Amino acid sequence: MVDHPEGTSVGTSVSGNIYVYSEELAPASCVDGFSRDITEELSYKDDLSYLNTGTSYVTVTFPTTTWSTKAIAIWVGDGMARAKDPIFNITKANGHGGWDPIPGGTALTRKLPSLWLVNVTGEGNTFRIECVGDSGCLNSVTLVKIETSNVTVTEAQIAGATYWYLPEPGGGPGAPEYQSQGCLQELLTPGGYVTIRQGEQITASFMEVPADTTRQRDFVLQTVGYYTHAPIGGGGGGQGSGKSLRFDLDVQTLQGFRKPVLINYQVPAAAEVRIVVFDASGRLVAEPLNEEVKPGEHQLKWNLRDDAGRKVASGVYFVKMLAVGSTAGDFEETNKIVLTK
Repeated sequence: MVDHPEGTSVGTSVSGNIYVYSEELAPASCVDGFSRDITEELSYKDDLSYLNTGTSYVTVTFPTTTWSTKAIAIWVGDGMARAKDPIFNITKANGHGGWDPIPGGTALTRKLPSLWLVNVTGEGNTFRIECVGDSGCLNSVTLVKIETSNVTVTEAQIAGATYWYLPEPGGGPGAPEYQSQGCLQELLTPGGYVTIRQGEQITASFMEVPADTTRQRDFVLQTVGYYTHAPIGGGGGGQGSGKSLRFDLDVQTLQGFRKPVLINYQVPAAAEVRIVVFDASGRLVAEPLNEEVKPGEHQLKWNLRDDAGRKVASGVYFVKMLAVGSTAGDFEETNKIVLTK
């Protein structure tokens, strides 16, 4: 639990450090490995600038500041859902034509855009951001001022927790109903844990701590492990490290309510594929796809409109894929998405 001054924000590092930051500066220059100026693309979180596999990198230079403590705020994430566990590595210019590592400067990307802070106090103004492994996505990079005064970090005591999960798919089309079970004991037991898979969630309540009305309050959840595309049992997980195709559905929402929803799916053999969107009440909203699909990886965009062409409201929706008539068998999977304005 972090209490911090109004107008500041909270971020974390891959090492588990919690930072409160205020001012934010865009890069003075940003050049990719082909000497192309991509400063504008990386100055806004809505834009996506892709880094390719292998030796791909971006060199970033920030304006000189008088800040005593500063960090790079890097928004990473595979908005197109085509990356498979890429690693981003931030290094600093060493003044001799080379690049040196920075503590906390290496992390796996995430499929959805997520913030990652790297403390670069005393590390100069020029950095290189490399993409190692499979291709990933760099959304934006800024320099932020770290605030240390009037900041209080308190470990919140959990009072109750519930694990919400989707039952195995079955039955006719319709929004699935979440099932629940208590998981407080697992979270309180030393070494205990709860595994969260795609489409699942935990709701938690905490012991009441009197709020400081002069400051903002944020909660930071520490997790163990990292996102991976490798399947975790059951059906409909992500694709593993191999190149063989499998049935899969992976729905991504881009930042901004006006951005389309990206529906990524795979079929290992030709099949009749139907993709439908339901709202939280189970009402059919849209049917973006209903046709025979050839084997391979595919993507379509849902423009956030129902079948009558009307813009949908913000809220919870379910995207369901059904595949039949394939030599690989039938398939059904549902992804939950949340649209916010």
